[in-house]
Formats: sequence, C-alpha cells, structure tokens
Amino acid sequence: MIKRNGMKYALIMILSIFCLPAAAQSSLMDSSIVKLSGESVMLSQYSGRKLLVIILPTAHAVSDTVYIQKLASVCDHNSNRLVIIGVLSYEDGYRDSLSAVLKTWYSAYSRPNLLITAGMHTRKNTESAQNPLFKWLTDAGRNGHFDQDAGGVNQKFLIDQLGYLCGVYDARTGLSLRSIQKIMH
Repeated sequence: MIKRNGMKYALIMILSIFCLPAAAQSSLMDSSIVKLSGESVMLSQYSGRKLLVIILPTAHAVSDTVYIQKLASVCDHNSNRLVIIGVLSYEDGYRDSLSAVLKTWYSAYSRPNLLITAGMHTRKNTESAQNPLFKWLTDAGRNGHFDQDAGGVNQKFLIDQLGYLCGVYDARTGLSLRSIQKIMH
C-alpha cells in the first residue's frame, strides 16, 4: 500500500511539473483591440477560430500593396477558420498623421476576418507604453511559451481557437496560401 501511494505521489508530481507551463498560460480571448476606425473589438467573439496577428507595413509602396492583397486572399480562403489581426506598429513606421491615408488604403482590402488595428507600441523597450496585446504575445509568463521582443513588419503570432499561443513566425515566413496552410495545421 505504501509503495502504491508513493507511486501515485510521484505520478502526481510529474504531471504537475508538465502542467505548470500550461497553467501559467492565459487565453488571449479575454482581451480587446482597437481598430483603425476607433471601434473596440473583444477577441472572444472570434472564439473557435484561429487568430493570426501580423505586424503590417505602413508605407503603402507597391510591394506593400502586393502584401496586403495576399492578406486579403488568405482571408478569403480561410474565412471560417481564421481571423487576421493586422497591427500598425509605431516602432515600424506608423504615425498618427498617417491614420486617414491608411484607413483609405486598407479599406480597399476590407474583409470581415481582417481587422486592422489603431497604432500601437509593439516593443518591450517601450514597456510602459507597450500595448497589452504585445505584452501578452512577447512574455512567456503571460502566454506560456514565447519570451522575445516583436521583430518587425511581417512577424506573425498564431493563436489557437481557445486563445492560446501556438506559433511564432518571423518575417521570412511568407504569406503564400501554401505557407499559411502549413501554419494553420
């Protein structure tokens, strides 16, 4: 009997150790974002779909237009499974003075599952001003996995249907339908 209780205790301890990281992780679905239009959106309304958070370009050069067209295409092909949150980052060129121009530019690619945020601070070096979304995305104590600063335009963070971080992809991971299919599975 003592041996059996000892084994139970050991098994409970081992399971507790493996469950600690998952317990530390919190769901992103309790958060909200502010869209470029000024509208506040609760992420919980997208529960059941994956979220792909991407830092967007702000220069609207030809290459940026092609990039946004690819995003719109990805949204069209994954409308029931994926919501893309396109982030306009102050550290990556966004300025409040660009707001009206970017609203017009991005409205041409508007999709129900493509949310363009208002400008936000995405880097840890702006800790006091770092947006809560990026505090969660870049802090392992909050997301349970990833503890590194945001890396710039085209960095991607994948959140599963329950609101847990399940992937981080750097700018080299493309936006082709094939690369997004790989991310989605």
